[in-house]
Amino acid sequence: MASARRILNLFKKQRQTPQSNAVLKDLFHPLPQSPIPALRALGERISAKGKCPIDGVGPLAYTCPISGYPTHHTKEAWDKDATHRNLYASRLREVNEDEHDLRSGREMTEFFMPGIQDIEHTVNLKSWEMLFYTRGFNSIDTLRAQRHLSRLLSYPMTVAGVLHELGPYADRARGRITAQGERSLLALRHMLHKQPTPYSPPTPPIRVFIPGARAESQLPANVWMQLAHLFPYARFHVYFVGPEVVADEELRAFGLKGWSKSVDSQLTLSGIQGTWEQVHDAFYPYDPFTDIFFNFHPGLGFPSMLPESTRPAEGLSESRNEVVAFREYTPQIDAEWAKAFNLMLSTKCPIVCTAFGHADIKRDVDALLHSEHVSEEWESIIEPGDNVFGSQRWEVAEFDTRVMIKSNWGLWGVRGRRYDIQSVELDD
Repeated sequence: MASARRILNLFKKQRQTPQSNAVLKDLFHPLPQSPIPALRALGERISAKGKCPIDGVGPLAYTCPISGYPTHHTKEAWDKDATHRNLYASRLREVNEDEHDLRSGREMTEFFMPGIQDIEHTVNLKSWEMLFYTRGFNSIDTLRAQRHLSRLLSYPMTVAGVLHELGPYADRARGRITAQGERSLLALRHMLHKQPTPYSPPTPPIRVFIPGARAESQLPANVWMQLAHLFPYARFHVYFVGPEVVADEELRAFGLKGWSKSVDSQLTLSGIQGTWEQVHDAFYPYDPFTDIFFNFHPGLGFPSMLPESTRPAEGLSESRNEVVAFREYTPQIDAEWAKAFNLMLSTKCPIVCTAFGHADIKRDVDALLHSEHVSEEWESIIEPGDNVFGSQRWEVAEFDTRVMIKSNWGLWGVRGRRYDIQSVELDD
């Protein structure tokens, strides 16, 4: 999954004015002729890396006139490819125009974030549209603005959607929460929505652990504040843990490179450059009332790229998101995630995972079900399915323009199995 996640590049500087005082009006340009240098460079990389879906050769010297992306080796190959014109061209054109809009030089008013939520007004978390309306975002009245903003807010709003008592997964009758999940999330929601009294002690912070963090650790702090604004009585400490977390200084508490910042009295963010196995013990004790894990696109079922792993069978095209039998290769859950996942399951706290699409989520769940190295018993708390707060914007892989994903498209959740006197049958 590493190759798939690298195509996101979500949080690079987006506004690049093509002329000093000009705003780009026409948003469609073939990438090789784009007025934006960064997009011309993108077109060059796609042309160099890609292989023609008809001829199987590169470079991609022909630019699709519908999408503006280099897609084929020759015009003749493009003429033969009805699949491209019917399935991919319109999506690519949408992405092309979105990329030019982000760099057009116009004022991106959709990125102006609302502040503290009035406790007298209820926020509706059933969809992106209702969230934008009830939270008072600036005129999100176009699909393009909605795509831009959903791409930015998908990570914190996925967390909020799972945790909030009015979220899309709160109603067991209509949602995908299992009986075990209802009990597990109810404990967290009790702490999150508990209204303090003048004499009550301060509630402990809700700890959101994000193992394997990458791009989400680079989100601006005001974006993560949108999570805190939805819970006026709660405090959050979000921990980003992963080898790709950007950090220069050492955090003494962990003996690893990292950073920590207090954004607000409600929110603290910390980044740790290391693996979950290196820091797990430092967070003891764990409490299902205050702790939860989010693994964004962990790629549990994706083929491991470690040298000792069994690779996909010859001829399998990883770029097509094909679902193959899990034993035809070594999945990442066995090669790279097993120890960390066992440790997370041992806490008995909820673990929520996201995925890029149908094939990705099926692959991950199958890999966990059949893992040879996850020894901790577990139970489902959120059944696999789509994520209300997944990004609505397509992301295109440079190595193959037919590989398009939406970050956090789906989610599912588990926890380590818990036993109590009511659930265990005793021998006579």
